[in-house]
Amino acid sequence: MRAKIKRYLLNQLVWIDVAINSIAGGSPYETISERVWRHQWLKLAYVIDAVFHAISGEVDHCRNAGEGDEAQYEVI
Repeated sequence: MRAKIKRYLLNQLVWIDVAINSIAGGSPYETISERVWRHQWLKLAYVIDAVFHAISGEVDHCRNAGEGDEAQYEVI
């Protein structure tokens, strides 16, 4: 049950991320990290990667987002 709640909350954060990206002129179908990776905005990718590494230990967040699979966001 806790895993479903955690996934639900993470999905809401992704939704906010996509909304901000869309408002900023990006695609309404991608996150800021995906957009940064697609455009190869390396300085911004470095900052985003550093934040995600500090929070979750994830390495290469922007690349993972840009080359990732949306199925990981499913609530089962």
